[in-house]
Amino acid sequence: MPRELLRGWLYELVDHGFSGYINWEKDTVYSVEAQQLMQAGRCPACSGELSLAGKGLIHCTYCGAEIMIEQD
Repeated sequence: MPRELLRGWLYELVDHGFSGYINWEKDTVYSVEAQQLMQAGRCPACSGELSLAGKGLIHCTYCGAEIMIEQD
């Protein structure tokens, strides 16, 4: 399947409570508790800086991982 289709499906999962992060270079999806992510304040893949990238989405400025958190 095309990567953009998969990406869309993963973003839809965020609306249903999925929390985790994606390493697109390794094609790996990780499920992680949102609270753990917020407490750490660093990328769970590389410890790089995080920046907000949209609703329920945080982006690592170093490795490019996308961290998805549940929206309340």
